[in-house]
This record gives sequence, C-alpha cells and structure tokens, in this order.
Amino acid sequence: MERAHQQEIALADQALWASSLTREGLIRDGVDPARIAVAPYGCPEPVQSTDEPDHGPMRFLFGGQGVTRKGLHLLIEAWRQAALPDATLTLVTSRLDPAMREFAAGTTGIDFAGRVERDYLDAAMAACDTMLLPSLVEGFGLVLGEGLAHGMRLVGTRHTGLVDMDLDPRVGTVIEPGLVEPLRAALIAQAASYDPRRPYREVARSGARRLSWTHFRERVREGVAL
Repeated sequence: MERAHQQEIALADQALWASSLTREGLIRDGVDPARIAVAPYGCPEPVQSTDEPDHGPMRFLFGGQGVTRKGLHLLIEAWRQAALPDATLTLVTSRLDPAMREFAAGTTGIDFAGRVERDYLDAAMAACDTMLLPSLVEGFGLVLGEGLAHGMRLVGTRHTGLVDMDLDPRVGTVIEPGLVEPLRAALIAQAASYDPRRPYREVARSGARRLSWTHFRERVREGVAL
C-alpha cells in the first residue's frame, strides 16, 4: 500500500485534499505545497426546526466510532474532570470499544446510545447544543457539517476539518488533539456560554449555507485549475 501511495504521489500533477491535516501529510511525503489544494467537504441543507428551544439542561453530543482514534477516551476523562452540574453527554457510536464503557463506569451524565436510526440522530442533533469531535486524527469529519446544519455549536481538534470551515467563534471551537485539559476547558466554556434559547443556532445554519456542497464543488474546480 505504501509503495502504491508513493507511486500515485509521483505520478500526480496536482493533488486535491479535503482538509489541512491531509494536506500536511502529503507535504511530509515530499509533495510541493504549491501543487496541493484543499476543498473542505460540504454541509447538508440547513434544517429549520419549528420546535420551541429546549429550556432543559445543556446537551452535548458525540457521533462516530467509539474508538481510540476518535478520542473518545479523552472525552470521557475530560467529562469526568469537568463535572458539569447540569449537563448531559450522549454518545452515538456506530461501533463501540467495550473498554470505553468500562472506562466510563461511575461517571454521571453519559448516555451510551450506541448505533441509532437516522431519525434518532437527526432528533439528537436538533436537541443537543454542542457537537464534540475530539479525534486524534480525522480526514475531515462529515458529522461536523451535519451538526452545523442542525444549528449546533462545534468543538473539534485541529486534526479535523473544523480548522478549514472558518466558522464564527460563537459556533466553532478548535482545540489541540490528544490532550484532556483543552477538552475539559472547552466543555466548561461551552456550558458557561450556553443559552437555553440557543440564539446562535442561526449563526451555525448560516455557516452551513456558506459551506454548502455547491461551495465544495466550486473549491474543487478552483483546485483543479491550480
């Protein structure tokens, strides 16, 4: 696989990648940065909810595989240390490393939802305030765009596509990967700035409109015209 990868790099006149992180990988492999363009993946059409804002406790959401690469162990430890008095964390996982559940034993406020139907996920994104993606490494993270389209605030590491989304600071928080403390601090900051009316939902949806799949295709056309 490595030999095939190196051959592809050698044969390519230019490269089009979805995130700055994957671009950095190509540069480390010896590709001229001038030959690499980044086209961040797009967001779904924003979802306009007619429901009244939920005035209950703040809800955080994690969506993805429940494995080490996704940083779930770091999130569980950060959640334990943050000890937020009135907040919940829902973990939607397509598959879950059993060690994660064992690691979370005794930690309050965590709901292991597991693999869910699409309707459940859409409802969770509409109800939850903040999407968390603490990945150690992520090619992009399409769940970020889904959350944004539902009006969610986003917290993700700089090893995700969040870096390339260039969001309003009210709805986009980039943290360092692989560390508990930045994640703990982000959880506390999000909880402190939480408004049950969620007036920043429209800011998030506006970001999703700007980062549409049409925008992605425009960036692809720009990239191939390097």
